Amino acid sequence: MRISLWIIFLIGLLFIPFPFVFVNAISIGDAITIDEKLEPSSLGSGYEFLKTTQFEFNNTSLCPTANCKVNFNDQQSNYLSLSDPDSLNDIGIMGSIQLVDKDSFGSFGPKKEKLYEGISILATCAITDIQENGKNTKYICSEGTLSFTRNVNLSSDDYKIVNATFETPSDHYVLQAVK
Repeated sequence: MRISLWIIFLIGLLFIPFPFVFVNAISIGDAITIDEKLEPSSLGSGYEFLKTTQFEFNNTSLCPTANCKVNFNDQQSNYLSLSDPDSLNDIGIMGSIQLVDKDSFGSFGPKKEKLYEGISILATCAITDIQENGKNTKYICSEGTLSFTRNVNLSSDDYKIVNATFETPSDHYVLQAVK
């Protein structure tokens, strides 16, 4: 039985894209972890989060029901981006998302629902080190701030960034923050 499980595991490894494996998830609660492959911005410099990014909300005032979903369908008002680290010496993120919470806002009309679901995101994290190895560059930040602010009443969840990295050319972004 153990041998067959190892064989299945090893066969499964054949289908994982190497050399990088990305989680494509953002977990939000008392601590935040972002582990994401970004794509070059369609607007020019910088990078964008994939529209398939999954957000997980746990123990946060922005989503008290823990039953929230991020809607990236409205392309004009929902985006997350990382500026070009070389131009700003920062690997923070900024953007706006729609946090759909039918348990809390399901009785609202569509316009009021959209107003209450709007969240602005701002993270600033100054680069403290750059590691270069051939064509690979890793930007490192060890201290910064991250805020999720509800657009309607400006209530926010604020976090301290304890570690953030951005690697090129893989465009891999990792951020860890705590309350």
